[in-house]
Amino acid sequence: MAHPTADPTISPQDRAWLVAAHDPAVTLYVATEPVQRAAGGLGAKRRNLKHMLQERLRAADLAPDQRQALLAAGEEALSTADFPSLDPGFALFLAEDRVHALPLDEAPVEDMSAVGHRFLLRPILDRFGPADHFHVLAISAGGSRLLKATRETCRDITPPDLPRSLDQVAAETDVEATKQANPAGRGGAGEAASAARHSYESPAELHETQLVDFVHRSVKAVRRRLAGDPAPVVLVAEPDLAGHVRNAGDWPELLPDFVSRHPARMDDQELHDAALAVLPPEEAKAEPVLDRIKARLGTAEPTVAIRLEEILAAARDGRVDSLLIAADETIWGHFDEGRGIAAARGTPNGEEDLLNLAAVMTLATGGTAFSLPRDKLPRSVPAAAALRY
Repeated sequence: MAHPTADPTISPQDRAWLVAAHDPAVTLYVATEPVQRAAGGLGAKRRNLKHMLQERLRAADLAPDQRQALLAAGEEALSTADFPSLDPGFALFLAEDRVHALPLDEAPVEDMSAVGHRFLLRPILDRFGPADHFHVLAISAGGSRLLKATRETCRDITPPDLPRSLDQVAAETDVEATKQANPAGRGGAGEAASAARHSYESPAELHETQLVDFVHRSVKAVRRRLAGDPAPVVLVAEPDLAGHVRNAGDWPELLPDFVSRHPARMDDQELHDAALAVLPPEEAKAEPVLDRIKARLGTAEPTVAIRLEEILAAARDGRVDSLLIAADETIWGHFDEGRGIAAARGTPNGEEDLLNLAAVMTLATGGTAFSLPRDKLPRSVPAAAALRY
């Protein structure tokens, strides 16, 4: 087996591997406690994790050589993991062909492990959701940038027609004003430009007019570049400029909150980090799905399911378009994919998290999955799905 990676990004190849079926799929979620490390407890931490992995594999229905190979790979990964660089926690995914470590943005409440046909992805479902990217518009008089970002990465996609500065727009405005003031081309260009500038009551009025023009041109260029992309846009600007951007016209993708900073002093990574802080909570992404499921339940449409066994069978067949599962409940059991029969047993030993299984099978067939508190799900069921057919 290959040594584990510790890349915070989820590439398309990683995603395909993480949502695929494995025989088996072994998952560990690890909280990396700096206090324990400082107190010399890292060795004990590693031993406890290895013991947890050993017990989990022992309870699973595996051939002895298969169990031993997975245990050896997991123990090696835990022995070589650089805990300080993985704060505040990481997930470790093991299958027969690969070991993958994924740093987490938040530490898990406790260390946990799972063995099943699919990896335990419930704690990180937000990293597999729709609109998995967003945009960052950094606009200032001294320069503007447009970034395309995920929660892990960002890259510059600034369109060539985005005004790079207020001075650029002011110069172009002067040229246009000169043409209007001297359409016949008689007299000096400087005189015409001066006359055009003096048509404003004050330098402040001229500056304000040029600033508004700069913002309107910038917004038009960005909206042309993002046409048809529903991903949210995070604005980074000083308050006055932000106000002008909002007054430039209705822009549904522009988030109501913005980063009140001067972006010219920020590099791309700083822009990305600041934008993450104003993205809406993950629960907001689930609201359209929740509304759709409630509406279908209200009209008794056949393309909705709230029985877990039915949802599992539909997810297996690729019929689940979107799924909601209870974030505060776990249903341990077994799902016979061949017969489409689920049995809940109430114990984790040798069993699988059926809500996680439904979510991962949904992701594997191009659907979306979200977790919400159970009391927010329709009829307080542990899972509800909108079906494709």
